[in-house]
Amino acid sequence: MGSCSSTPLEPPHRAPHSPPPRFSHELESASLVNSPDKDSYIASPPAEVPDPEESLESIQVIVRIRPSSQQLSVTIKPPSSIMITPPVRPPSLSPATTKDQAIDYNNFDRVVDDSCNNEEFFNVTLSKVLHRCLSGENVTVMAYGQTGSGKTHTMIGYQEDPGLLSRGISKLFDLLAEKPDVTATITLTVLEIYGEEVHDLLAANSTEPIRLVEQNGTTTPVGVMECAVTSKIAANDAVTTAIAKRTVAATQMNDSSSRSHVIVNFKIVTTTHPAANSTAPPTTKIANLAFVDLAGSERIGKTGTKHNTQTGKEGVQINMGLLSLSKVIKAFNESPNHIPYRDSKLTRVLKQSFGGNAVTLFVSNVTLQPSNYSETLSTLRYSSMASNVVNKVVKNEDEVTKLHRQFAELKILSKRMAKDLQQLSPRRLKHVKKEELKALLSEQQGKKRDSSKSPPRSKSPRVRKNNMPMSPRGTPRSTKNRIDPKKSPKKPTTPLEELDMNAVKVDLQTLNKMNEMNDALDTKSMFSM
Repeated sequence: MGSCSSTPLEPPHRAPHSPPPRFSHELESASLVNSPDKDSYIASPPAEVPDPEESLESIQVIVRIRPSSQQLSVTIKPPSSIMITPPVRPPSLSPATTKDQAIDYNNFDRVVDDSCNNEEFFNVTLSKVLHRCLSGENVTVMAYGQTGSGKTHTMIGYQEDPGLLSRGISKLFDLLAEKPDVTATITLTVLEIYGEEVHDLLAANSTEPIRLVEQNGTTTPVGVMECAVTSKIAANDAVTTAIAKRTVAATQMNDSSSRSHVIVNFKIVTTTHPAANSTAPPTTKIANLAFVDLAGSERIGKTGTKHNTQTGKEGVQINMGLLSLSKVIKAFNESPNHIPYRDSKLTRVLKQSFGGNAVTLFVSNVTLQPSNYSETLSTLRYSSMASNVVNKVVKNEDEVTKLHRQFAELKILSKRMAKDLQQLSPRRLKHVKKEELKALLSEQQGKKRDSSKSPPRSKSPRVRKNNMPMSPRGTPRSTKNRIDPKKSPKKPTTPLEELDMNAVKVDLQTLNKMNEMNDALDTKSMFSM
């Protein structure tokens, strides 16, 4: 059996078609090329440069096994593979089928067994990514699985062994205390999705449903109450009070079965103040830390409820919401062009956690009881598919911070382009004044005129058709239109001279264009300072 360890989460175990994580924090300047069809250098458009504040990351899937008195035969290959052997079929049943063979799942990020308590589980999962909230990145951790598989124990825990929620709150405030140059404002919201209704558990009248609206690609609840928290104690007390309003009921599989999904969200606004001797402005970033405790899927026959009872209707609604979530996960693997987020309120609220802007930890809770073999396989199958979902993680900044960052990037690009422009001309014409270049051009033309003097060609006399020479026109040719070599340069008479003259003209045009580009860059740099 595997166990918890302090090894960080590693994402190498991915399906072959899953794109690898992409981290790009380097700025690339535009490449400068010489156009063969033009007389000047041009700046070619750079290759597609990814946003330095964004990355592509697959959902991290962690499988946690709940202990039971009767267990299936399971083999854990640390840290990310699990093989489950089905229960033995009675001899009276039909011969064994392919479903009776052991099934191996090997693309998880981590698999832990019953020897891992909540503290160890937190250290190897959420603790590894919680610091990213202070960098402006959204983080979501959710518990998924069959009813009675230990989701609420993983997320909430109990007083002697708190779960991820309580430990995450304490760790968050500890990280902020370690940064004296950072001030933070944290607000709390707690939502419950009961059937297809969304309730605010922080409100005095939590039974009144609230509305969801779509804004800029995200789903936002309207009129939800936000509670400002300033300490870990205040945050834990507010969460405990809100979750106490959650709808629960007793079934044959669980004494306090959750009948709704709960989303606890912390909005974290951090402002980093520069040093006293620095001229840089403060930077403000915004992040959301969400804890999602999903209700478990269940079968009516196993829970001992009936279809016409309230508990039975709740079970049907829970299964419908989880079915919509499984369709979203399946769509990313089969038809990513259309993701059915709008099939339920649950998938609308979790839109950013699946394929959106969030670092998502997907905790898959399973039980090894032989009677739950089919549910365990279903949970592992969808968890394996969830590991192929890729999120687009972006650092969330306020508009002022974003503008300052873009100005800084523009300044870096302008310096790199100016450095490249200095290397364009082999003669370094950039450092030559226009007056000096004109004088040099005139001197060069004079030397070429003296060296290219040649004796005038003798013209043969014009002859009439009767082979008699033509008489002179009576007056000598006028010298009014004759060109004075001292006043005007002589045009080149050989192809080589013409080529040299064109080269000089090209150099002059190149200088003019470089001067214009440098003036533009200096202007941009001045505004970016």
